[in-house]
Amino acid sequence: METTVLAASPALLVARGVPGRRFITAAGTRRLATVTLEYFPVGRWYNLLSYFDSASGAFLYHFGNVLTGAAWDGQTLHYIDLDLDLRVTATGVAIVEDVADFRRNARQWRYPASVRRQALTALRELRALAAQGAPPFTADAYSIAEARARAGQTVWT
Repeated sequence: METTVLAASPALLVARGVPGRRFITAAGTRRLATVTLEYFPVGRWYNLLSYFDSASGAFLYHFGNVLTGAAWDGQTLHYIDLDLDLRVTATGVAIVEDVADFRRNARQWRYPASVRRQALTALRELRALAAQGAPPFTADAYSIAEARARAGQTVWT
């Protein structure tokens, strides 16, 4: 299995992505060499993937996806990626990505105004959380981040 659930609570699902797993994009499928911790806070319009070097466990970066609220049925996770992203570097610099893709897709797929507003609200929330540096927005090594996730110590204010 490429991704396994590490922890699940009524408020948060945390999964682990193994090195070599498939990553599917519009440009095709590629394999990721990193290990990830993938956070899906319930009722939020985003997720967060923390990327770690698979050999050393060193933190590489965080990547937040703005998406429709994720739904977990105990076996499958369902959501729609809205192509608006936030990358947070190891030094804490937050970079908004794919704004043009979000705008183009919002026009093409006729996102209702409420969806566009909620997506932008989610991006602001992600940026605020990253600025606070609260878990999971830390530069901790994989072993520390995983232990925190398993113990339910990840904070979503």
